[in-house]
Amino acid sequence: MTTHHPRKFPVVLITGTPGCGKTLHSQVLAADSDVKMTHLNIGDIVKQHGFHNGFDEEWKSYIVDEDRLLDYLEEVVNPEDGAAETAGFILDHHDPSLFPERWVDLAVVLTCDNSVLYERLKARRGHGRVVNTAIEECHFQRSDEWAPRLSTLNAAVASDYSSASIEPVPCTQTYCPSHSHAPPFSPSQLHLDRAQLTSRNYADNKIEENITAEIMMTCLTETRESYDENIVVELKSDGSGGDNEVEDNVGRIEGWIQQWTKDREEGVH
Repeated sequence: MTTHHPRKFPVVLITGTPGCGKTLHSQVLAADSDVKMTHLNIGDIVKQHGFHNGFDEEWKSYIVDEDRLLDYLEEVVNPEDGAAETAGFILDHHDPSLFPERWVDLAVVLTCDNSVLYERLKARRGHGRVVNTAIEECHFQRSDEWAPRLSTLNAAVASDYSSASIEPVPCTQTYCPSHSHAPPFSPSQLHLDRAQLTSRNYADNKIEENITAEIMMTCLTETRESYDENIVVELKSDGSGGDNEVEDNVGRIEGWIQQWTKDREEGVH
């Protein structure tokens, strides 16, 4: 049986749909935090250590060997000879349900406006086409309400911006608890974080899968199902918070880390 050792430093999960800025936030947090935090980019670890069962050509991703990966991470995050004495850890990964609940002290879910996310993912593909429709972010009550949005998304994937007009997807839903309806946008109004626009050869099916996941709030839902609601925090990461959005988000996480560390030093659990 695995022993859970009391920690002096926290483990922070930073998760979200690909393109939401997990790695950027993780890197800034690791660099800026007064409490030493070690950034664990799970995708890089899988590739570097061969914790996979081959490469899926259709989806352009590795087939992760979760057992081997978790055995390795167990020794890093929760070593057999006792908790890490010098640093906390940042788990940077898109699948929040991968990790044992006992590992995670704070789960940060980055969310992104779908139109901005689409632009980021298209840029990662290294291709010049951009989406020609605004897919507004809404929280639906019934699964049958997804169909019109996903149909519009499918059409957008095949569209060429040069011959398209910018039209917003109409929202006819009556239940949008955290959504304020925005006017039509133009590509020049989109906030694009240049640090994230690296070519990753994203195919259309992978882009569509990720946008669909963000529309359906898959990552946020899975995080809430995997961890105590009191440690789950949702942060916007699409530029709507201004030019200093990443720094502001990281500042909030840093504040929580400092409080967590102080509580442990004072014996508060």
